[in-house]
Amino acid sequence: MPEISFEVHHTLQPIKAQWLELERQARQRISSGQMSYMLFSFYQSCGWAEFIEHSYRRRHYLFKSGKRLDYILVREDGSPVAILPLIASLRIKRIDIIHAKIAGLLNVVSPRHSETDLYIYQALTAYLSQRYHGWRMTFHDIPQQSPFAAALRDIVGAQCRERASYCIDLTRFRSFDEYFASLSKNLYKNTRKAYNHIKSDGHTFTLRWFNNSEMPRGKALWRLWNIYFTRKLAWKSRSANPFAKAVCAVRAALETHHGMKSESMRALPNSRLAVFEIDGNTAAFMLLYIDGQHILMPKLAIDTKYSRYSPGILLVLESLKEFFSEGIMDFDMCRGNERYKRDVGGEYRPLSYVTVNSL
Repeated sequence: MPEISFEVHHTLQPIKAQWLELERQARQRISSGQMSYMLFSFYQSCGWAEFIEHSYRRRHYLFKSGKRLDYILVREDGSPVAILPLIASLRIKRIDIIHAKIAGLLNVVSPRHSETDLYIYQALTAYLSQRYHGWRMTFHDIPQQSPFAAALRDIVGAQCRERASYCIDLTRFRSFDEYFASLSKNLYKNTRKAYNHIKSDGHTFTLRWFNNSEMPRGKALWRLWNIYFTRKLAWKSRSANPFAKAVCAVRAALETHHGMKSESMRALPNSRLAVFEIDGNTAAFMLLYIDGQHILMPKLAIDTKYSRYSPGILLVLESLKEFFSEGIMDFDMCRGNERYKRDVGGEYRPLSYVTVNSL
């Protein structure tokens, strides 16, 4: 049996070379079809980890909140095989995978995700139970098909909840028209009706794209986040009363000026913003990360004033036209069970939300 050993680092720099090598191997396996992109997405990249750490340290977030970064490097017979990036909450004794509250696909950084690699993750979970004995563990959004998820489920006292995730595999279709023809007749009819409503009501629509250097700022960005937080009230079945709307406005202001989602939009060359406008006004928008031929979409929201025109669906469809022309392989809509994800042909890919009250 190979010897599994562990090192813990509190900054990325000492293990950056190992991280980049594991990333190279993982991407090679993905491109050759040996591994699903879901098991190693943009959220496991070294670039994403560097952004998170830099942002935390620049804000003095770790010091203020009593947290610490724990990067666990796993070696097999001396060779690096995996890295688990954790944030440890020292005051309340809890560990999480670093995610910065931006929905995505979280997992161990590794090219080794086959069933025969389960022993690596069993050794890792045993190490977690030893190192963080008595701590609470909360791990979000781990692909259910991964051996890490399987090992986590075997921890004594582990509570596992399935969470929905949807992705459109664009390689199944030769063109946007072929993809669109594969959708349900109801969606086709409703989409045509939405386009006709825009035209018959005397409106025009535009899909606008922004990269990281062109992102809206100030009041323009605040309007987007205000739409997002207001829409979130409906997702949580809460009333949009004046007080709730005022809270949304404040949250939008905080996100605009201090939020990590906004910071990632400006700082990362991978970030894109797609805005669907009706008569020059934002009807829907989505935040995207472009990772080669893969796209992840962690945030989408609509302004309910334009619900008659199904702006969220039209935003996705108009964007997909461009994705096909650019040779994008898949469009991952990340965590969430929203109906539109199924309507536009998203394939269900379950995630695991694993908690342990005391390791």
